[in-house]
Amino acid sequence: MKYLAPFFVLLASAANAAPAVNLKNLSPTGDRAIVTYDHHWVEIDLSLDGGARPIAPPRGCEWTSMRYAPAADTLAMAAFCAGPVRDCAAGSSRLLVWHRNAEAAEVVSSKGGRWSGAYWQVDERRIILIETLIKRPDLSGLDDLNRNVGRCGWHDAEFRAIDVGRGLSIGFDILPKGWRPKTVISADHQQLTAVIAAQDDASPAGLAIRSVCVNPATAPAGLRAVCSARGYDVLMSWIDGEWRLGFDGTDELPRHGRVIATPARETVGKEICITSFSESLLGLACKLVISRGDETMQLKAIGGQFGDLALSGDGGVLAAMTAGRSNRNRRFDVWDLETGQHLDLAPLLDAVVHFGEWPPVR
Repeated sequence: MKYLAPFFVLLASAANAAPAVNLKNLSPTGDRAIVTYDHHWVEIDLSLDGGARPIAPPRGCEWTSMRYAPAADTLAMAAFCAGPVRDCAAGSSRLLVWHRNAEAAEVVSSKGGRWSGAYWQVDERRIILIETLIKRPDLSGLDDLNRNVGRCGWHDAEFRAIDVGRGLSIGFDILPKGWRPKTVISADHQQLTAVIAAQDDASPAGLAIRSVCVNPATAPAGLRAVCSARGYDVLMSWIDGEWRLGFDGTDELPRHGRVIATPARETVGKEICITSFSESLLGLACKLVISRGDETMQLKAIGGQFGDLALSGDGGVLAAMTAGRSNRNRRFDVWDLETGQHLDLAPLLDAVVHFGEWPPVR
């Protein structure tokens, strides 16, 4: 065993040397990106100089989400601020909006829930959030109090709309009981499209979902569920006061794969992945089918998979990032959808370039 010790020390050193990197969002014209390095959030300039701006959260808080407005040079930033150790349910969420060349200003805050998944409506007057409520531990006596103090959990989630101009926060419970919102895909005045963690229940949508997993050949158009023992992730749209499957109940979307879109769905990208074999190795070969008005184009994933995906607010730039804790084999690919030009921006992911050292000194 003594010979293995240096090996594990080497692994630990490698893990500390390089953070996990994730792509979160692109600016309206795709010239900047929000990227996380572990829990550190950074805005990166995608031009040739590759400048970066670390974004520090409010004191005692951590960022949970950031999203550029579709057209304006404005960034919505959601943060969660933990409560005292002995009162975990006192945690609060804050929403800040930052305009270029100005200080970030708080729009609204709320206790009892964690905000994430910020998404601007197309008119930039409202921001849609996903709020996960804090659940206090069940206490029936002093023994439970001593054991469970500070051990809050999370339970039901719902959509929440923030009126940016007036600072109003409104929760709207429009999902069947037990269903949870996961990701907002697009949002305007006519329609909200999101990925929903659905349950196999007696509702009309639940019965339709069940039929797909029992016999996929009978799947109705628009229903694309990923079956599992815990439920299903389904693309659904809230239109005219009801949930419809897919974008409008008639879409032919890929059975497995993600969907990205601009807020009013002028540009929509649908991911399609198939199993591939190479030299007896099993892998995935993915592509994006991108619709822009009457035009359609396809982009193949370099290396087989896209990783994180982001689309600029104007629908003209697409970015994909695959970056784990190893500095090797990282990919940061950016496509200009107008010209088809492809850029490899992987060198911009080096944390030392942005922070001077890693991990950064607080």
